[in-house]
Amino acid sequence: MRRVAVAIVIVACGGAPPPIADPVIDAGADVQVVDASTSDVLSIDVSPLALSPKFSPSTYDYVVRCAAGPNPVVVTVVDTKGTTTTPVTFTEDEDYVVRGYSIRCLPHDFPPITVSGSGTPTPGWYLLNSAAYAMVLDTNATPVWYARGTAVLDVESLAPNHISFFPNATGSFGESLAAAFQLDRLDLDQSVKLFAVSTPTDGHELRRLSDDSHLLFTYAPIAHVNLTGLGTFGSDETMVDCSIQQLDPQGSITWTWRASDHVDPVTETVAPE
Repeated sequence: MRRVAVAIVIVACGGAPPPIADPVIDAGADVQVVDASTSDVLSIDVSPLALSPKFSPSTYDYVVRCAAGPNPVVVTVVDTKGTTTTPVTFTEDEDYVVRGYSIRCLPHDFPPITVSGSGTPTPGWYLLNSAAYAMVLDTNATPVWYARGTAVLDVESLAPNHISFFPNATGSFGESLAAAFQLDRLDLDQSVKLFAVSTPTDGHELRRLSDDSHLLFTYAPIAHVNLTGLGTFGSDETMVDCSIQQLDPQGSITWTWRASDHVDPVTETVAPE
């Protein structure tokens, strides 16, 4: 087995991310089920599925957990004038609008969300990930946006209406040229990929600068490095060098920083791999 030494630097970035404006599900278009005013709605039921959270006239975002394939339901709306029932078939990932209220049909493999503790949540959006999903929750723990991956990392909002995340992490650091950050523009319904140039993209950090450029980590293997004095490494080793790349909006490098130019791996590394 080939041994590899890693020259790595960890950067802590301060400051809270900017707010997300009107996040939406990264899925199908809205489907109108019952289209009318919300002003006199008393209750909504989607039988046999369970509406989450419990209906309140002042809460406009809800989800139901759907099974794979078609989900026949009966939508019952009670208002000040009476009761209306509408049969409809829900489909995973679709967003249904009932009298102005959004009901999202979560896919069958969407992870359960558990909230513990007491008190009132801080107003705003909550960004998190499971293994396979990036998601944004409101203060009711309702998913108002999500996107799929295979090994998701680093879900952030680096600007209003922007969501970034790393959908397909491989290994303990960037090892695959195919991996990249995904940047979603919610206001424009656009999604783009951001790759490091010529070397594997690492999914542990992405920063956006005021000129719309981005900073990310990348790891370039360097052959024939003398690591004599570092554990049992010798004079002809391969080292994975941590670098920071600054990429302009077109994805070209405008600045780079390499750990090997500043850190002596023999004297500074305390835990060689």
